[in-house]
Amino acid sequence: MRIEILAALSGLIGAIVGGSATVFGIIVQQHYATKRERMRLYERKLFVAYQTLYKFMNELDETFSPLHGAESDFIDLMRYSYIPKVKPLILFYPKSIRNILNQLESQYMGMNYSDFSSPQSFHEFSHKEIFKIDRKLYKLIEKQTDHIIGY
Repeated sequence: MRIEILAALSGLIGAIVGGSATVFGIIVQQHYATKRERMRLYERKLFVAYQTLYKFMNELDETFSPLHGAESDFIDLMRYSYIPKVKPLILFYPKSIRNILNQLESQYMGMNYSDFSSPQSFHEFSHKEIFKIDRKLYKLIEKQTDHIIGY
């Protein structure tokens, strides 16, 4: 009788342990599947953020081509492209890119709002700084984009 009870108990314990392992395995699989999906969504959003920034940089290049570069062009670019499209994505960019974008925004704020002062005149900014900022930002974007894509 004791042997039958022990056999029944060992069978029951085996079923519980086996079932628990199966349930635990399913939970772990679901956890990692959710984590992978979150990572895919993040990577997709990150790629879109860099596409948006790249488009903005192209517009900045066009704005400061030899035929353009008026103060009003810069203000319009910042108002209609940077503020609504790039700025909401700023947390996707590393600090080095955010610092450069903050330079552009500081110049815009100083030119556009009397409460702020521009770090420099628009003439100085458009003839000296913008090309340095532009080249540095392009290099950083390319480096980050290569990292995202996996090159």
